[in-house]
Amino acid sequence: MNDIGKEYGAALFMIALEQDKCEEYSAALRVIREKFIEYPEYTEFLASPGISL
Repeated sequence: MNDIGKEYGAALFMIALEQDKCEEYSAALRVIREKFIEYPEYTEFLASPGISL
C-alpha cells in the first residue's frame, strides 16, 4: 500500500474510533474489498488517465 493509502486508512480508522463505529466501518470496507475483487476492471477504470479528479 502506498503512503497516501496508509494516511487515508489511518484517518478513516480515527473517524471510526471517534464515532464508536469500528465494526460498521469494517463491514463496509469488506463489502468494498469484495467488489474490487469481483470487478477488477473497476480498479483499471479508476486509474484511467481519462477520468478527471
